[in-house]
Amino acid sequence: MFVLGLTGVVLGRLRTVSACLLGVMAVACLLLSSRVPWLGAAVLAVMFAGTAIYRWERGTGPLWPVAVTAALVVVAPVWAIESGWWWVRADVWLTTIALAAATFAGGMALRGRRLPRVLVWFGLISYSLYLVHHPLLKYFVQVSGDLRQAALPYQLLMTAVALAVIIGASALTYRFVEKPMQDLGRRVSRRCRGGLQGGGEARVPGEDAGDDRVLGHQERQVPHGVGDHVGQGDTVG
Repeated sequence: MFVLGLTGVVLGRLRTVSACLLGVMAVACLLLSSRVPWLGAAVLAVMFAGTAIYRWERGTGPLWPVAVTAALVVVAPVWAIESGWWWVRADVWLTTIALAAATFAGGMALRGRRLPRVLVWFGLISYSLYLVHHPLLKYFVQVSGDLRQAALPYQLLMTAVALAVIIGASALTYRFVEKPMQDLGRRVSRRCRGGLQGGGEARVPGEDAGDDRVLGHQERQVPHGVGDHVGQGDTVG
């Protein structure tokens, strides 16, 4: 299903049907891949809450879905415990949601301010960091042992080492895997778009080799609109 859907999207054949097929498959995987059935749906809800807030802020959508979704996400572990799922930790879940909400709130409060280059850099490697941090932590625990029973200095040392390893690996993954694949995706997209328009490598007006309305500038990797958040004249990359 994934191969058929991706082929349809890339080739432009039945693109809408193919995109819907990929979307349904992704949602099904989220709902069926956890022993806690609501977890995948809750993660998806938190992810797209930002999209709903973005549209509300620009007057293109209401805010009430965010409030309803937030309430359902918060009460989900309480309902799970009442249903007999003893392994659900409501306190851990609520703390995680509170920290996520505080992070997004801080980002929104600072969206009109100039950001330090290091934060912009973390934004560039954030997806690679998201992908590699969990397997690296799983292996790291095998080396460090259970830190909960260790002395505080050892905990702090191992935390610093883990952060350094994860950030370093994420930077390498971005540099040698993610960015080259983004560049390849842009080239394939332009070629397919040019083929559909009958113009070979023809581009839409105003588009140059470094322009992409989804992935951002090829060289500086800054999507359109990010300039509104990091301020004019910021140097990144």
